[in-house]
Amino acid sequence: MLAGGAPVAFHGFAVRSELAILATPAGRDARRMPAEGLWVAADSIDYRDPVAAVRTFRWRSALPGVVGGQLQISLHPFPRIHQRDYAPCLGPDDERVIQRVDFDADPGVWTQIPAVDFHALLLGTRGGATRTDPSSAIDSRTLTKLDLGMPIYVRVVPLVGPDAQPECDPGRGGVPPEVIIAFVVPPVPIGPIEPDPQLALGTLIYTPPPLIGSHPHYGETCYRALKSHPLKNF
Repeated sequence: MLAGGAPVAFHGFAVRSELAILATPAGRDARRMPAEGLWVAADSIDYRDPVAAVRTFRWRSALPGVVGGQLQISLHPFPRIHQRDYAPCLGPDDERVIQRVDFDADPGVWTQIPAVDFHALLLGTRGGATRTDPSSAIDSRTLTKLDLGMPIYVRVVPLVGPDAQPECDPGRGGVPPEVIIAFVVPPVPIGPIEPDPQLALGTLIYTPPPLIGSHPHYGETCYRALKSHPLKNF
């Protein structure tokens, strides 16, 4: 918009709430972390560690009439407001949300949400506010993706009114805030390459049918050849 030009009408939605996760010291200088902890919008997580996988969130909303919120956790990105399938109030049967946690809150005040046990949530030992059916555990293919750094998406939908109903209209409640967490794959150190490396071949056994495109599985490693390798004679 230029000075003196025609007015431009903007149509947008505000983020009227804030969501943060209590950061872990991993990958950070612990000496610079405040005593009360560091609250961030994205962090790493080791969901296979029963202790480190328990994470704490906090939420604050400036929305008038807010009485609480619903924490939603998904393994898929939440649809954006311009997308056709945008729906901040997903139904209880929507499989995109793997956990919901309702909590009480007051307007304008930081509220600490009950801690989430991602170890139990993702590996199937669910209890408390989560589902307890072992068949609801995340499948091995998805766990492999999580081990390779696939993000987990967390957001909070505000609850308003005396009946604590979710505010589904972004025109009134704004866009739900989100936090992203993921397992950070540690770098693999690469040593010096020998001048003439030799590759010794052993016995390779394939179980039919071949699974093209399904590897690597968890525990497997891919290797990339950086130069020609002469084969050893047996």
